[in-house]
Amino acid sequence: MTLLVGVLCSDGVVLGADTAATFNAGGMSTVEQEFHKLFVVGNRVVGACSGEGGFGQRFRDVVQGLWDSKGFSREKGAMAIAQDISKHFLANLSDTYVFTLLNGRPLDFSAMLAFPVGETLHLCEFAPPQFQPEMKERDGLWYVSQGSGQVIADPFLGFIRSAFWDTGPPTVSEGAFAVTWALEHVVEVNPGGVKGPIDLAVLEPGPKNRASARILSRDEVGEHSETVAAAVSHLGSFRGKTQNQGDSDPMPKPPKATAVANGSKD
Repeated sequence: MTLLVGVLCSDGVVLGADTAATFNAGGMSTVEQEFHKLFVVGNRVVGACSGEGGFGQRFRDVVQGLWDSKGFSREKGAMAIAQDISKHFLANLSDTYVFTLLNGRPLDFSAMLAFPVGETLHLCEFAPPQFQPEMKERDGLWYVSQGSGQVIADPFLGFIRSAFWDTGPPTVSEGAFAVTWALEHVVEVNPGGVKGPIDLAVLEPGPKNRASARILSRDEVGEHSETVAAAVSHLGSFRGKTQNQGDSDPMPKPPKATAVANGSKD
């Protein structure tokens, strides 16, 4: 059980994840423990995975191998890089796992990856069951969630977008606030399997426009959590305003029915 959230920001990328890992035996959940789902490659790429742990290990190995072999070159372009990742990962799985839709075994694994191409920072979603890449766009769909908590997170992210950023993507600082709030909301209300503490990672421009990827410290995550708490408290103050408005401007009473004599016409 997992929740991953990614936001393509105006000046970078924010990724977040819960930290619950569930053990299974024959399709039955057994125990749950803390597990960190974000990873960094080469201090310039950050990713997250949702699904079986072994698939996640192989995905990280594929990303690491492409990075080591200069597979993230500026000349290739973002989509070509994403296609290479998908192709190599699916080829890696095909050696030991049959997952094609034709035989009724779809791939129940997803991932997201933030990486630089030249001076531009990108966010790519790899969604099940085909694991085909979809690049997030700053003038279009710039946020994404994955995992069992997605059904709760997507509507909440839509609310945040309409309330705060209806004109375009947020900054990295604002995106970290949104990701934190979405994760904490799902952790609080989900029926099970998505738990804290939450993890956050950012991809930002570094010195000389070289991208810098890092996982935030617990203190840094705590600062964003405090901002969320302040926002929730501020929203709570509207309760008093709506109550006062109701007292000073009560709902009008419905008009009394007028009796109509038999045979009369308007």
